[in-house]
Formats: sequence, C-alpha cells, structure tokens
Amino acid sequence: MKRILVWGCIIGVVVGFGIQWAVEGESSSKYTRDTLNWVEEMVIDETNVPEPHLLVNPFSVTEDADGNIYIADVAVHNIKKFKPNGTFISAFGKQGTGPGDLNGPASIVFAGGKLVINDMMNRRFSLFEPDGNFFRSVKVESTNELCKKLKTGANGLLAVEFEKFESKPNEPQRISIHTTLGPKLFETFNVIFQQNVQLRKLISTSMPMNIVVPFPATVCWDTLPGGKLAIGYSETYDIGVYDPVKGKIATLSRKYEPIKVEDADKKEFFGKLRFFEDGKMTNNVPQHVRENTDFPRFKPAFEAIFADSGGYILVFPFQKANDKKDRRQVDVFRADGTFIRTITLVGKMNLYALSRGNGDYFWSSKTNDDGEASIVKYRLK
Repeated sequence: MKRILVWGCIIGVVVGFGIQWAVEGESSSKYTRDTLNWVEEMVIDETNVPEPHLLVNPFSVTEDADGNIYIADVAVHNIKKFKPNGTFISAFGKQGTGPGDLNGPASIVFAGGKLVINDMMNRRFSLFEPDGNFFRSVKVESTNELCKKLKTGANGLLAVEFEKFESKPNEPQRISIHTTLGPKLFETFNVIFQQNVQLRKLISTSMPMNIVVPFPATVCWDTLPGGKLAIGYSETYDIGVYDPVKGKIATLSRKYEPIKVEDADKKEFFGKLRFFEDGKMTNNVPQHVRENTDFPRFKPAFEAIFADSGGYILVFPFQKANDKKDRRQVDVFRADGTFIRTITLVGKMNLYALSRGNGDYFWSSKTNDDGEASIVKYRLK
C-alpha cells in the first residue's frame, strides 16, 4: 500500500477553483430546506493512479472546459490529469527550477484557457496547456509576499491572494486580494482589498520562532461564478460583494452572538500543532510555545466564505466547542446581499480544502486513518 507523506504546512488554506459560467442568483430550491447533506459522488485516490505514479499529497483540484480533472500533488511536484469519471490520463511536471519544472505546486485554476499553477517554492506562476505542455511562467516580483490562493470566475477573472511577511517582531501580516481580467493574464493587477492581520507572532524566549495565533480574525473570500467576489474580514460580520472594476457593490451582514473560546478549544488547538523533535514530527508542544500563546476571549464572526455554482454565498460562522463536528450552521445569502436563511449542513467535510466545481458540486480532500489522502467530489442534497 502506498504511504502518504506530509509535505509540510506552509499554507493553511489553499484551494483551487475552476471556471464557472452559471448566472449569479439563479433559482435554486435546495436552500428552502432546513438541512442538507454532504453526499460523496466520486473519490479519486491512489487506486486511480497507475504505477509508477503516486498520489501522495493532493493539495488542489480544478477542471477544464471539458470536465477533465487536474490535481496538484504538492509532495511529488507534479499535476495529475483525469477524465471526468476519474480515469487517469497523465501526469506532468517534475521538481526543479527550469522552464516547466515545479517546486511545491499549490493552488491551480483554469483561466484564459491555460492551467495556472501557484508554483510556490519557485515563487512564480507557471502556465500550462490543457495537454500538459508548458506555456510560460510569471515571476512573483515581491520578495516578502507569498501567493496563497488562486480563484477564477466568468469574464476572464483571475483573483490572487497574497500574504505579506512580517519584517519586524510582532509586525502584522497583510492580506491583499489582486484581480486581473481578460485574455492577457498577469499584465496588470488591481488590488481590490487589503487588510492587516495577526496570523503569527515572533517569540524570542528559549528559541526564536514564529508561533501560530489562535482564532485570528482574517480575510475570507471567494469568487462568484458571474465574475464578482465576496470578501470579508472576520473581525465583524460584514462581507462585501465586489465588482473587479467598480469595487464594492453590496454588503452582507447579520447580527451574531460572539462564541467564547473554551478550554476544549484550547486543547484542540494545541493538539493540532506539530513540531520537529529529535528529527521527527511530533505533537509535543514546547512549554515556551504554550506560555506565549494568547487566546482571545471570543472567536471571530466566521471562518470561511464560499460561493456555489448558482451564485449563492455560504458563510460559515464559528462553532461552539461542544457542537457536533459533522453538523454546521451556515448562513446563505444572494449576491445582492439579501439574507436567505440559516441551514444545517450534515457530514464530515474538510472545510479548509473545499472548492467549487464546474457544476452544482464541490471538491475537497480527506485523509483516512492510515494517513492516505484522496480528492472527493461532493454534492449538497
């Protein structure tokens, strides 16, 4: 059995989105129900990949106009292509720094007829033809910014999230959303949103290191299929709908009751941290990390924003510590800011790997008890 390797948590949340052509706000009856279920329709795992190829750490997924599926395998530095039914077609790319090489391919999307890859460790965007032939690369010019997400929409929209690294102790990070339109990708970028956030802080006791800030207010966003964006800073329940040219055109807001950070939240937070100890990965949290980790009193207003293929915006508020892990309360809005209702989504789902498919479905990844990863196609029913 092929074993799954953990490549490393450089990016917390990365997802790739395919081009969508549905009309925003189109009629959909599923949100008239109080409860919807995450239903698995297809799984792509190691059994879909023939020797000598390996599916090690599938990190991002997207589709081309014909429905072919592309998976970025960040651990083996290549892209794997499958037919719409999950049948393996080919793999392209290899680790390196030359033209067509990849080094930690993360987010992938189709834009302008090209597969756009966040070639993370090479600090560039690599563009390929659908058949896997290399087209060109575009260098990330800033030396202190990291590309974290790529997303697309209609009208040639490509949206990119950058995170600016801190250069001084305890200096906040900065999240910015850039957009480009039309067939000539990357020629011009428009900064549509930016916000200072505190995702990490530098500590100097015992051993200088950056530690993760628990439950930080941060920027959550998605593209809508019609070419707009929903962007919110989770410190408050205030989410904007943005036109890439006109700017903010609508607001989504709701009153909410802040959720207190409980002892169970703190235990779960420390339980997910990983450190190297004696050359091995361990979840033993050093004492100086525990002592310098400051928990907020309350969680932010929400932890994720997604748009479905009909242009409806799903806002995922934070949960209480004792809430069931397979049940999520989700607020549903139209793109004009109209609140529809709060519904319950049932089923285990890796929220931080969720992405929209080319139709009325979503993609995500999951890992089984043996540490083997797969890509799953879900539909809400």
